[in-house]
Amino acid sequence: MENKKSNELRKIKMSKIQKIIFISCIIYSITLVFHALYVSYIDSTYQVIIADQLAFYNRGKGVLYGLLPYRDIPTNAAPLSPYLWAPLVLISMIITNDYSSDLLKSLNFTDSASMMFSSYIFRTFFVICLIAAAVVLYKLLEMKENKHSFWISLTFAINPFFLYLVSFWGSDESILPLLILLPIYLFEKKKNYLAILVIILGTGLKYMPIFLAPLIWIYSENWKQRIIQSFLLILGILMVYAPFYFISPEDFLRQFDNEIGHMGNQGLITILQASLSFNIDDFSFVFTITTAVLIGISSFLLFLRRKKWSYEYTTISLMLFLIFYPKMQYSYVVLVFPFLFIFIFQRNSLRWFSLLMLITGVAGSGVSTMLIEKTTENLVALSLAWLVILLFYFSMFAIIIALPIQKKLNLG
Repeated sequence: MENKKSNELRKIKMSKIQKIIFISCIIYSITLVFHALYVSYIDSTYQVIIADQLAFYNRGKGVLYGLLPYRDIPTNAAPLSPYLWAPLVLISMIITNDYSSDLLKSLNFTDSASMMFSSYIFRTFFVICLIAAAVVLYKLLEMKENKHSFWISLTFAINPFFLYLVSFWGSDESILPLLILLPIYLFEKKKNYLAILVIILGTGLKYMPIFLAPLIWIYSENWKQRIIQSFLLILGILMVYAPFYFISPEDFLRQFDNEIGHMGNQGLITILQASLSFNIDDFSFVFTITTAVLIGISSFLLFLRRKKWSYEYTTISLMLFLIFYPKMQYSYVVLVFPFLFIFIFQRNSLRWFSLLMLITGVAGSGVSTMLIEKTTENLVALSLAWLVILLFYFSMFAIIIALPIQKKLNLG
């Protein structure tokens, strides 16, 4: 009888993946409830809906009513993203019984019941994406026999920056870790064609997954596979992008006009522009080209070392993107979050560089805004702000340099 009971207890014992999902759901539920209580009872002036969410809502609603991105709806984003928001907007419209076809302006969005409800639908969707990314990360680390796989994945899923990014910010950068980790996991499982499909779809939602394209050459076994798979990737991306380009070429290309001084950008080049009298915005294309060249060179060098390849090297290309690209926001740091958490659990110098980059990256948005908008004249505050920025880029360069020359990656 006792053996039977013990067997039943074993059956209901949660797996590590189930624990990650369960704990993450509890934590995010608490933060979302806290956010709702905060804006309702503590600070009623707090902006529940950020400008990005208003854009998500209008693009999704526009698609539901037959409008086309770029031509009919202002869309400064990848072409498939409005079709991702459409079902989320539809859910909020059904629940609130608000079927107005009007696109909302920043001054009247609070009058829309479906808009208010959709802000939490968006946040819930982002939570699902982050938890899914944590599960993929766990599976990847488990495949590599990393003894810290559970704690890396769990701390990645519920780190404070993600809790803020989802609950109080509601940023769509929350979907990036999944779009980055899933193709890497599929490549490691030797499911190259499925990985390519995910890259194509991911690039249609957010542009950054295109940086995973060099993995095709690294994970392919021969030149025939490399050529075929590269062709399929290019063909797939053209099939996604070309229809929207030909519908309205001028409106489509406008999204790539990366204004350095834009308030939403918080990267190094924007900070320097705010500090200099010289107008470097006229040469923004130089930094875009520089970024592409750096990523190309690093990818080529990693290809030459492919026999010693380890999936963590992928972070090099992603970090190079964060350095000079004109349209850089600090929320883009989530691109490399999975790798930073992996490195933090190692027993080498990467641990300290990764921890430094993680901390300064999280603080980067606030201090960058301080430098760009010049909201303080306090010399101590300004010095600390620049220190955070410089430490962030120093730690990033240190990881880029140190990672390939590690004689043996100690993954715990």
